[in-house]
Amino acid sequence: MFDFVKKLLFARELQLERGNITLLNEILVLHPISTFKYLLDKDKNNIIAKTLYISGKETNQFTFSNKVRQRYKAEGVKLLQLMVNIAQMAGWGEFTIAKYDPKNKVCVVKVINSPFYRQYGVTNAIVDHIVRGFICGALINIMKDTSLESIETKCESNEDRVCEFVTMRKDHFDKELLERYKNQLP
Repeated sequence: MFDFVKKLLFARELQLERGNITLLNEILVLHPISTFKYLLDKDKNNIIAKTLYISGKETNQFTFSNKVRQRYKAEGVKLLQLMVNIAQMAGWGEFTIAKYDPKNKVCVVKVINSPFYRQYGVTNAIVDHIVRGFICGALINIMKDTSLESIETKCESNEDRVCEFVTMRKDHFDKELLERYKNQLP
């Protein structure tokens, strides 16, 4: 990861100057996860969770992953790896691509050391909504399919060893999976 950060700094694509952080001209801030926890703790109707998912999905789909694609002329697995590197650099955890099947529009991403798990500890809730949205938005760009959705099927906060995100076309999720995770989808 540090080699990736060094390359970005050397190329002036990651800038830490005059009280600002920019990555590929996208303005960033370092923000405590405790703010997201506070919001989600107050979210009795799942509205904030869905808003975090949709905002992560749409901002990555329409803005950030497009900037990465254009700057690096990256497509497919190359763009996916760049987005993984950026997510890890940003502190979203350690990402592994467990399955990538662009033909069938399916991707399974595993994350360990989730900052949401580190903030929450053990709970019975799924907590990585914005990460799920970020993954989905990137994969919409990579696979060029706006019908993709992501669900978190495993969560470190639920005492699973990893957080696992399954992304595919919504109409390709089996009925049992859809029923079990319907509260995650918009």
